[in-house]
Amino acid sequence: MKSVLIIIDSLGAGGAEKVLYTYLQHWNKEKFAITVVPVVDGGVYSSKIKDIKGIIFSPIISTANSLIQKIINKILYKFIYQYLSPKWVYRLFIPKNYDVEVAFCEGFVTKIISSSTNKKAKKITWIHTDLVNNDWPVNIGVFKNREEEILAYSKFESIIGVSQIVCNGFKKNFGLSNISCIYNPLDRNLISNSPHPLTKGKNGTTQLISIGRLVHDKGFDLLIKALSLLQKEKINFNLTILGEGSLRPDLEKLIDDKGLNNSVHLVGFKENPYDYLSAADIYISSSRYEGFSLAIAEAMITGLPVVSTNCAGPSELLENGKYGMLVECSVKGLTDGLREMILNKEIREKYTLKSQQRGKFFGIEEAKALSEKLFEE
Repeated sequence: MKSVLIIIDSLGAGGAEKVLYTYLQHWNKEKFAITVVPVVDGGVYSSKIKDIKGIIFSPIISTANSLIQKIINKILYKFIYQYLSPKWVYRLFIPKNYDVEVAFCEGFVTKIISSSTNKKAKKITWIHTDLVNNDWPVNIGVFKNREEEILAYSKFESIIGVSQIVCNGFKKNFGLSNISCIYNPLDRNLISNSPHPLTKGKNGTTQLISIGRLVHDKGFDLLIKALSLLQKEKINFNLTILGEGSLRPDLEKLIDDKGLNNSVHLVGFKENPYDYLSAADIYISSSRYEGFSLAIAEAMITGLPVVSTNCAGPSELLENGKYGMLVECSVKGLTDGLREMILNKEIREKYTLKSQQRGKFFGIEEAKALSEKLFEE
């Protein structure tokens, strides 16, 4: 049995965290002894991963139950993220002697594992975003520059990109070829047809849905501005946005300023989005950057026609517009695309059929097999 160590920053309501949770439910526990080490405990997937049989869960910074512990955690967080070198973070806090060491996201945890002193361990890292157009680890100072980032990635035997575009861009711009594509897994067993307050086509109102963290990358500000223009054209719609994030207050204010309080609803994070997806008419992705877009794949599993901005992950999932409508990443692009999808029944039916066809492509088995093969090699 091989021992596998997986490091991740935290287990909040993000796509990478959901992907890890899905993998952990399906990876073979008889072949692999898996330890998950979040830097910071907490988040919606923390308790869920703790409940998976056969998984050791060992956070560096545990949940605080007292004021003193909160103060200690705050100091420890600053030391880990601001003061200690990656080498010392690894030496002081990361469990040792594993056969495989995995950094499950780009950025800080990749930097830590690149400083590993475990010579016997195979080192693997996941890239969940388009680092060519959205090199956030450099932008926020995790790495001083692209050269330091490339040096860190060169320490890994295997790098996993979640789309072919992500992989191709990485090879071209980072000059490293040790990257392979594994699409994010989706668990079809979560698909549910249980009742939900939304009703398709109620009173001639088109039900729109979008899923993602409420952050700049997801472009919800662009989407809200586009919908305000459609409202002025007397087009009837309701938009439900699933997700939480730091921009909630800004988006709530924008919704209010645009007079969309009755037609745009921020309902928060939902573990199982399929109830909402099955009650909608059209799925929208307004992202500025995406590596894969788990949400688009989920929408296509339920057969929803998709309108998406044209960025790395969506363009690949939709095969450059074959399986869904790709639009310019702008207010105008979203406005024009949504208008056509809402008002043109033939277009909507065409992309509904295409989405149903493409949705059959996504599942857990291939991703499980490819990732387990990397652990075994």
